[in-house]
This record gives sequence, structure tokens and C-alpha cells, in this order.
Amino acid sequence: DVKFNAARELACHYVEKEEWANVQALLERSDIEVRRGTTSGVASGLERAAEGVDVSGAIRALEQALSDEDERVRSVAVAGFERIAAAGRIDISSAVPALAAALADEGKYMREGVLRTLQAYALSRKRNAMKKRM
Repeated sequence: DVKFNAARELACHYVEKEEWANVQALLERSDIEVRRGTTSGVASGLERAAEGVDVSGAIRALEQALSDEDERVRSVAVAGFERIAAAGRIDISSAVPALAAALADEGKYMREGVLRTLQAYALSRKRNAMKKRM
């Protein structure tokens, strides 16, 4: 879908440039495809973020998407958090309360995705703690 892809690329660009107001504006659009694309772009931008880039705005954007009215937007947010947690480069501890709240979602995929995200996050924290000891 054109709207999805355009929003995805814009959001990815905004994450790289740390333009959180623009990300927020895209997430507030009424078009579901724009919100889905934005959420996907934020997750991709986080995956590609360079060291030292402030990603707190992107984490907040994904948290916001977790509570979107549309299940497809929420699913994209969970998938994004799952990829980020598995990579282990970015601290998502500020999002743990939002992820825990998402466990109440009626969708089976959402609950399973949140559980996988929290497990991956716990594993990455454990790995990082072991690296520090060495």
C-alpha cells in the first residue's frame, strides 16, 4: 500500500533525525495504513539507529501504538518491540509498563508477541550483565 510505505519511510527518516513531533503527527492521523506504516518505520529506525542517538521519542511512539484502537497497528508495534528486544542494543525498560498493559489485549498474537518481547528483553539484560562482569 502506498500510504503504508510512504509513512514507513517518513517515520524511519524522522527517527534518524530525531524529529519526534513529526512522528507524533503521523501517529495521530486517522488513516490506519498511515499509523501502521509509521509504527513499522519507527521500529525500523530504532533497529538502524546509530550509537548515541536519543531514541526515547521512538520508544514513546511505539508505546503509543500499543494502545491504538486498531489491532493491526498494535500488532506492528509489538512486532517492532520484539525485534528491538531480540537485538538487545536498545534499552526498552521504559516501555515495560506499556508492554505489561498490552498483555490484557484480547488478541492471542498480541499476548504472545508481548511475552516473546519481554523474554527477549530479559535475556538481553542477562547477556549484557554477563558481558560487564567479564
